[in-house]
Order: sequence, then structure tokens, then C-alpha cells
Amino acid sequence: MDNKRAEGFFGEDNWKYVLRDRERLPLKPTLDAEPSYEWILQGLHDPTQPYWRAKHVRRYAYWSVFAGACGHTYGDNAVMQFYGGKEEPSQGVNSYGVREDWKTSLHHEGSGQMKYLKELMTSVNFTEGEPKDKLLIGGQREKHERIAIFAGADFLFAYTYLGKAFELDTREYKGFEAWWFTPSKGIYSYLGKIEGERFKACPPEVFDEDVDRVLVLRR
Repeated sequence: MDNKRAEGFFGEDNWKYVLRDRERLPLKPTLDAEPSYEWILQGLHDPTQPYWRAKHVRRYAYWSVFAGACGHTYGDNAVMQFYGGKEEPSQGVNSYGVREDWKTSLHHEGSGQMKYLKELMTSVNFTEGEPKDKLLIGGQREKHERIAIFAGADFLFAYTYLGKAFELDTREYKGFEAWWFTPSKGIYSYLGKIEGERFKACPPEVFDEDVDRVLVLRR
């Protein structure tokens, strides 16, 4: 891989593609067209590797949209290749460790969860929002610990993939209502009003793998 290509490859940090494109002029809409497919092998052709699951698909979606993408592309392994359930690999299908036929895979949980992101974004005037890492007290975190923040004058969204606590500068959001939003279910849990200039966000303890949460602040 040459230096130019190496500098342009961000791996799982797909939000970096969005920020890079947003720095280019003239400014144009951008999105991550192929982050990962649900139920596809992480190694593509290596059956010893785990599968990309709904939680990974959500992470890519929220990271990129909260970075300012104009949308998000969801994909599923079986649907992508229209795997019917009986074809052999020699027929050019049954690739990437596909496990179920495409009709069954239409009901995979990740696909149904994408609508919750759309509903969250359209609940505010998202066209006035922008990434606001500067509001994260203590600085941005690395890799999966990243806290993706997208905010406007009338709202703030902060996504934590690992469900870890973080602290925000809330001087611009005093008096706003606060909720925890669950991306896997589209459920809100009310927290109260933001009273101080700093807010310690502590996601509730959960007992399954769906630990990701969005802190939602709105007037």
C-alpha cells in the first residue's frame, strides 16, 4: 500500500472519512457507503473470524451521522448477494460466511434499528447541527471509547458505544431536558433538567450486549 492510500484508510474509525470530506471545498453531501454488513464475517473469507452484528452496524451509523454525514448505508450479507439458502459456493454465492437466506435476513435486528436513528435526527432541526467534540471535558477518546457529539443551538446528541460515563460542558444547554436514548430499541429514559455548567453523564447499567446509548438534550 502506498503512502497516499495508507493516509486515506481509517479502518473502523469511519467517522474520519466524513470529517475529511467535510473539509473539502466546495462542500458537498457525504456518507459512508459501505461500512460493514450485518452478519458478514469480519475477515470476509476467514471463517475463524467473528461476524459483524447489529451493535457494530449501529456504531458505524451513529459515528458517521454524528460526524455530519448526510445519511447512512445499511447492508446485510445475505440480502446483498440474494442468497437463497441452497446455492453452492461454486455458483458465485454463499460467500462471506452467509448463514441464512435473504428473505429471513430481511428481519435481522440491525435493519429495524436504523429507523430509530432517522427518528432521532428528524426530531430536531439537524441541518443546524455539527460535530462538537469541544464540549467533551477531558478531550476526545480513542477507538471504541469515542464519544460522538452532534449538536445545534436547540439540541445535543452524545453517543457512547461502550456505554461508559463521560462529562460535558453544558453552559450552552442549561435548562434543557435530558434523556438517555437506547439505539437498539428507540426508547427514551428521562433524566431531568440540566442545571449546571458541567454534566456527568452516567449511562444506566445493562445486562446484555446492547450497551450503547445516546445522551439527548433538548429544550
